[in-house]
Amino acid sequence: MGKLRPLAYADLGAVADLLEEAFRPVLDVEGRGMLRYMRMLYRQRWVRGWIPRGHVPELRLVGWVWEEDGRVVGHAALHSRPATRAYILVNVVVDPAYRGRGIARQLVQQALAWAAKRQRPVWLEVEAENQPARHLYRKLGFTHVTSRDLWRIHGQDLNPPTYPLRPARLPARDVFQDWLRRLYPEALDWRFPIDLGLLLPGWWPALRRWWEGVQLTRRAGHELILSLASKGPSLAWVFPVPNPEIAAPVWQALGAWLVTVLQPGSRYLMDLPAGLWSQPLQEMGFTLARRIEVWFWTPEAEANGQRLRVTKPRP
Repeated sequence: MGKLRPLAYADLGAVADLLEEAFRPVLDVEGRGMLRYMRMLYRQRWVRGWIPRGHVPELRLVGWVWEEDGRVVGHAALHSRPATRAYILVNVVVDPAYRGRGIARQLVQQALAWAAKRQRPVWLEVEAENQPARHLYRKLGFTHVTSRDLWRIHGQDLNPPTYPLRPARLPARDVFQDWLRRLYPEALDWRFPIDLGLLLPGWWPALRRWWEGVQLTRRAGHELILSLASKGPSLAWVFPVPNPEIAAPVWQALGAWLVTVLQPGSRYLMDLPAGLWSQPLQEMGFTLARRIEVWFWTPEAEANGQRLRVTKPRP
């Protein structure tokens, strides 16, 4: 008979193995780094006995596991980010041999009960084609907010369209922020590895970039502002910010500016609203890595009839 209990440091090795097996096709550099860090924490578990069970402060996690047959076969956690009071539901995973018994539901219910007790909302990401997970989240009171496409490209694979470069001055901070938030709503900042406020012009964002080790490359054109941000040499995020006052084929300008900044041998990721510029981006050499749905839950879901009590999984 299985049981649900708080996550312990002694579980982190088994949890890392579960996550690696379940998410291997979509693991990126950041994801693999997180798994290595979890395994390091597992090896050092003996020096962290004073930390309350369920909490992993190094990863800003509070989590739970499902234990059965003497091993960990399921896991879910809530991640907190400094920029938001909401939790992010992460690492929902069940060993394939134990799926279909309601274990994932019970783990998620436990996480939502924790959030509800603290009156904090919850965000999550889910692959658009993951129908079982989408069905579960809908039943538990989550609402689909938006869908995003994650594009990737290697610097040497870019095939840009012919388009004249039209340099322009960087707009004022408040204007740039307005343009940025049209494509990257502030509510979704938790999805990115850097604070998007670091992309803004001015001395304070520049000082914060230096302090946090964020490298920024920028190109300003009439049609759009292009920013490349990274914390290392092998992977950078591309943030195109179109000028809403100019009716122009922005994707053509994007390609023309990208060829001036992309480096052969480096990898780049770009997050956009689902369906935006899809065909032109593929023609330029981008690959659609993932289509992600963003869902949101609030404690009011319980008041609307969503019971958060833990139920026993089916045998």
